[in-house]
Amino acid sequence: MAQVMPPKPMANLPALVEKEILPLIPPGDSSPWKRLDNSFTFYPDSPPLSSSSSDTDDLDQSLCQSVEVSQNDEPVIAVIGVGYVGTHLVSSFSSKYQVIGFDVSAKRIKDLGLEYQEHENVCLSRDSQDLRRATHFLISVPTLLRPDKTIDSSYLRDALKTVGEVARSGSTVVIESSVAIGMTRQLLGPLAANRQFFAGMSPERVDPGRVEPPVQSIPKIISGLDDITPGSLDAINRVYSTIFETVIPVSKPEVAEMMKLYENCQRMVCIAYANEMADACIPHGINPYEVCEAASTKPFGYMPYSPGVGVGGHCIPVNPFYLLSNSHFPLLEYATLAMHSRPSRLAERMLKRLRQRVTEQISSRVSLFREKWMYVGQILWSSNLHYLNVNEDGTLRSIDDWGDNNKVVDGEKGCLAALRKLKGQHPHIKTLVSIGGGSSSKEFPALAASKAARQTFARQIKEFCDAHHFDGVDVDWEHPQTPEAGKDYVLYLQAIRETMPAPKYLLTSALPTGEYCLKHLNLPVVAQLLDFLNLMGYDFTGGWTDVCGHHAQLLPPSNNLNEVYPTLRKSCQRGVDYLTSQGFPNRKIILGIPAYARYFGQARGPGHPFKGSGEIDYCDLPDEWVAGAKVEESIAAASFVDTKGDKGFVSFDVPSTVCVKARYAKAMCLGGLFYWTGAGDRAGPESLVAAGWKTLHSK
Repeated sequence: MAQVMPPKPMANLPALVEKEILPLIPPGDSSPWKRLDNSFTFYPDSPPLSSSSSDTDDLDQSLCQSVEVSQNDEPVIAVIGVGYVGTHLVSSFSSKYQVIGFDVSAKRIKDLGLEYQEHENVCLSRDSQDLRRATHFLISVPTLLRPDKTIDSSYLRDALKTVGEVARSGSTVVIESSVAIGMTRQLLGPLAANRQFFAGMSPERVDPGRVEPPVQSIPKIISGLDDITPGSLDAINRVYSTIFETVIPVSKPEVAEMMKLYENCQRMVCIAYANEMADACIPHGINPYEVCEAASTKPFGYMPYSPGVGVGGHCIPVNPFYLLSNSHFPLLEYATLAMHSRPSRLAERMLKRLRQRVTEQISSRVSLFREKWMYVGQILWSSNLHYLNVNEDGTLRSIDDWGDNNKVVDGEKGCLAALRKLKGQHPHIKTLVSIGGGSSSKEFPALAASKAARQTFARQIKEFCDAHHFDGVDVDWEHPQTPEAGKDYVLYLQAIRETMPAPKYLLTSALPTGEYCLKHLNLPVVAQLLDFLNLMGYDFTGGWTDVCGHHAQLLPPSNNLNEVYPTLRKSCQRGVDYLTSQGFPNRKIILGIPAYARYFGQARGPGHPFKGSGEIDYCDLPDEWVAGAKVEESIAAASFVDTKGDKGFVSFDVPSTVCVKARYAKAMCLGGLFYWTGAGDRAGPESLVAAGWKTLHSK
């Protein structure tokens, strides 16, 4: 079982540390493990260490400090800094050795204690005295930038100071953090020479979000300061080769440092190039994502990179400045500056578009889809009732005769009667009858391909709307899958519009965000026929996808998950961008919000495989899931990992993510929001409908 070591009292530094260790580490200009720029957050600052006992109290500390480490000693691995990278090191090395995970963050140690509670080879601690029994020290602390883009090595300097206080002669010290060229020699070299440590550098290659290949299968670069402490490379190789399938020694740490920075900076340059390509596509009316997909069909000589708003993560935005600190890279410098200014340039471009549209008066609408006879009394702009379906010959059929004829709703017998009462109370509300949807779409291809069936449907749906006081029809064909079906879809809409002309009747249609569907449609013609297109901003992932992920994200994740798994590239923004690039008017696009969650069994998060899946209405989610949701406002997505059940990943929207989407809809001059389905919403401050409405109509 993993042990979480509580802190012990901090003793005064021994004279050895004050006189010999501290002078060996070039002085830093920031306090221990504290960033100078508070706008960066890694882990919360830890409270002062307090007095408590430890499971290592019985160790002979004087013996640990005095006895030199030999090759015959059983390795005990200390990982200094157990963030994302450090956690991978703990997991990898604990498969064979005893591992001490050390961090100054009390919260981090507590969280990892739950994760490793069943692991006998792992103990976790905030007390440096627990490190005395270690034979190998792997340093994986953050390497940062100050606001002026100069290097902040304070974490690394203080980690080395901690190691110098507790490590025995003959110990092996390896820097895993990304550093500037020569920094391993500058910071670790004097300490290794004085204390006779084996020392070197092995840059981490953990890629956040990627689950394949496993860390142990990624070739591991190692290097040693053999010119300072002979045998360093062999000492590092003896342990690393037992964990990693492929270990690649290089001649000196400077090679390993340059290799790591070159890898990451190459990605920076390639992403900058992809963004330049996207910018060049705009005046030509070209979809840059289509260009990327076409180029990626080449089986050699091309690496796929997609354009975006910039670069994210802990490494890619930082590493270029480490390389530029003591090296001349004009191309890299240009790409880096371009990437750092890109978000503001995109914002300026959006503001320019908004200023050009300032005279347009767009009324923000909120629509609700209702299944069968489900009904609530306060609907904001329109209600789409899913009550009918269609046969292949164009004739209509009810999908809930009993519910309509017998269910008493709001004092009226039958759903349709209740809707008539609602329209009498709120004349501005529009009601549409929705046809099809999901598995109910299978009749559409044959219906749309037949002129007689199209005319039959148009005639019968008009008669139904007139008889029951509906304002129009919503076509929920999910979705035309071939170019021929796309042409038939347009003919189908034309038949309806000829029978139900605007503006007397409304005609809308629900469609997915994916280009796999939209590319089959003549969108300029569709825009002329429809009053609104209900863009289904959900179901990006589900039981049909290979991995789990957010099923309704506004933006794709900023990490490389969307490169590894094409499924995770889907987003609301991508659908809107494609529609507008084809000339579809922004004001006719209604962005869809799901009032339900998607559940992925035995999955820890996006990019992970899962076992079993399902849907849960937002109103039926446990309160602790909604309250404890992890909200990623940068992509407008919320999630919860069910640690009490089968440890499943749950993706859903919460009011704050709906507010982000509503602000996006306003900024893009979209027509508004719709919700599937209104019956799944919660009441009060957790209402998704209310959150969207208030944001759309805020000043």
